Amino acid sequence: MSKGKRRRSSKRDKSSGEILKSAQSSLDRAKRAWERYRERGADADLFLNEALINTVGVMYKLRNNKRRHGPEWESRFTALEATPRMQWLKHYRDGDQHGLEEGTMSSSAYIKHLGSAELWGMAPPGAVNASLGDQFGRCFWTVRRPDGREERRYFVPPQSMFSTGLVGSDENGEYEIETLLPNLIDELQSLIDSASRSL
Repeated sequence: MSKGKRRRSSKRDKSSGEILKSAQSSLDRAKRAWERYRERGADADLFLNEALINTVGVMYKLRNNKRRHGPEWESRFTALEATPRMQWLKHYRDGDQHGLEEGTMSSSAYIKHLGSAELWGMAPPGAVNASLGDQFGRCFWTVRRPDGREERRYFVPPQSMFSTGLVGSDENGEYEIETLLPNLIDELQSLIDSASRSL
């Protein structure tokens, strides 16, 4: 190999290494945020959002590398990027509510250990139903007005009533965030490790 070709190869490898280093840094932040979310502290929702955003950020960074580590690695990356769960996370990261609703996966909040008596003690006059998590994760009452029309009144229930988690679902069923995100993190870590070995 000529000296010029070696220099070009070295420059390419350095660029690939820098991209992988940046992707690993984002993935490490996602892991830390995920662990903080699992502690279910006061800022759990913020840590969940940080974990989701950083996880998708890793995909965007690795995309710049997908042709540099061989056809097998590129095939693995492309397959992961095309999965409904990753597409759903991209819509979530980009704030694309239309994509969340119209895509192959949808999001909702799910409730555990709901205290019904405590909930209905908060009900406004005319309340006929309570929704504990619309597509934006907000809770609301369906209130029937005297003229028969119905309207939504949003409210924030006390944290003592329930614990929430993010759920993605498609035609194959539901994917709780406790399963979906850790699996994606593991797959991304495997891709980074494999790419690093090919440098």
